[in-house]
Amino acid sequence: MRESHTYLVDMLAPLGASARRMFGGLGLFAGGRMFGLVSDDVTYFKTDAAGQADYRREGCVPFRYDTRKGQITIGSYWRVPERLFDDEAELQAWARRAIAVASALPAKRGHAARQGATAKPARKRTDIGRKRKRR
Repeated sequence: MRESHTYLVDMLAPLGASARRMFGGLGLFAGGRMFGLVSDDVTYFKTDAAGQADYRREGCVPFRYDTRKGQITIGSYWRVPERLFDDEAELQAWARRAIAVASALPAKRGHAARQGATAKPARKRTDIGRKRKRR
């Protein structure tokens, strides 16, 4: 983890935040929910429509990334104002709001849960370690 990432995680640790490497960047988690991300050394927090006004007032923009087909904008993650990195208490206040937004969303369900009752259990391999007979 880069020094700047370690600094960020240390500032957010009192909130129970942790970080995981994801897609060449970093995902920020609290309570098992992703509330932020770091991409190209830029930090973004999750927000809802009501919170976007605060980010706009600060001159911030939503998370964007480029693909072969063009640019993709993820409107639920917005760039964290740079000034917050000089004020740990205020950064934590913004992070708390992001955690609240992430926690308010329904939990994502795993692949097997999406499949419902039609999901088949994995087959047991009984021939492991045995040689097959040639005919």
